[in-house]
Amino acid sequence: MANLTKELRNELQSGVERSKDYLARLSFQQGMYRNSILSHNYVISVGAYTMGLKKDGSKILDYRFQELPSLWTKEGAEANKKALQANDDREILITGKHTWYAKEIKKVKDMINSVETILNK
Repeated sequence: MANLTKELRNELQSGVERSKDYLARLSFQQGMYRNSILSHNYVISVGAYTMGLKKDGSKILDYRFQELPSLWTKEGAEANKKALQANDDREILITGKHTWYAKEIKKVKDMINSVETILNK
């Protein structure tokens, strides 16, 4: 991998920087939720996307690295999952916010470490 083109090296480095920004936002949000009692505690995931809520109240699937996920009540998450299943055959997961943030942070850290290993060869 030492023969990476300058263009590819720059693109990988840019991806690492975006991932570090995402990691910082995830870590901040995880800290905010750590000692909070909320009525909305669930994240809905569909592959590389999470279900989000737009300012106008409509729902959207957001790519994970762009937006942090919206949180839902258990009942709201189940209703949204049922609606998604009517239109989407991908696996739809409902995960508690603490578990989702811990797993997402680990995935992002692992990805950053892997790419930095390649860049440092």
